[in-house]
Amino acid sequence: MEDWSEIVRTKKFKIIVAVFLGIFLVAAGLYIFNIAIHNGKVKVVVSYLPKDASVYLNHSSENVNNKTLYLEPGAYNISAYARGYIYNETSLDVTKYTAAINGVLLPTDADSEEIAKYEEMKEKNSHTAYRESFKRLTADYPIIEYLPVNVASGQYSITYELKDNDFQIYVGLGTHNDILGASVAQEVLKGLDKLHSISQYRIIFNDIDNPFDSTFNENSEGDPVSYLETGFKSVKNKKVTKGAQSGDYYYTVIQKFDSVSQLKEIGYLAYRVVLKKDGDGWKLVDVPNILLTKYNSPNVPVEVLDLVNFYDKE
Repeated sequence: MEDWSEIVRTKKFKIIVAVFLGIFLVAAGLYIFNIAIHNGKVKVVVSYLPKDASVYLNHSSENVNNKTLYLEPGAYNISAYARGYIYNETSLDVTKYTAAINGVLLPTDADSEEIAKYEEMKEKNSHTAYRESFKRLTADYPIIEYLPVNVASGQYSITYELKDNDFQIYVGLGTHNDILGASVAQEVLKGLDKLHSISQYRIIFNDIDNPFDSTFNENSEGDPVSYLETGFKSVKNKKVTKGAQSGDYYYTVIQKFDSVSQLKEIGYLAYRVVLKKDGDGWKLVDVPNILLTKYNSPNVPVEVLDLVNFYDKE
């Protein structure tokens, strides 16, 4: 004869499992649905003062003040008004880094004290929006925490720009010694963000012409140093240093000397270069550069880029 108490306990257990499984499936479904409908959209918090102000995007009929929206990236017209306040209309380009749409309306009969308070609140709101956007930007580009870099001597500067979601780092150089400034900036960049690979960033050295661009002559030299010396024979005042190998890749540094001063210790700029094994010889993968990144050397694995960027010449 069956033990009914055991059967009841078993049925209760199955029911509990089924309920929890059902809740899990519903939650998972809602989560996936939420991701799907918000895919590619930007989470933006709209907050205008006074709090009872009406805010409309692109002249729609929905008041979006004090709401969290998921917007498609692009240009938006923002109109806001409230009884007793001056109507305000502006435009904003929403990008993946836009975290907030903030604003403050000015009373129609504001006196000097109210105008001063308005300006203060406007600036505070602006800082809040910037701070939230900066958090999103830093999550994608951690090096921003250390930028910009400006030296008092004017020897070099390191800045950044975000345009159309394209993040670029610019190295500006002083007029008195381009090679020395670029060389110092190169080492500074490598040390700024030790937790993340410098090869992940698009880096542009202003006012420096790459002498190794479009000057390579293919050859059959089996020794990688000889291969580079022969290939870049037309480039004067250079020295190819002995490098190292990682799998099929060989990486090294080419020292390009200052043709004016010829200073042996600091009068050169190091250009990084990577070769790949090609039968019994070698093949130049990409043009040598001051720092190699996935943008100027897309054909080189990131782990090899990291090796060559931090390679100390022998």
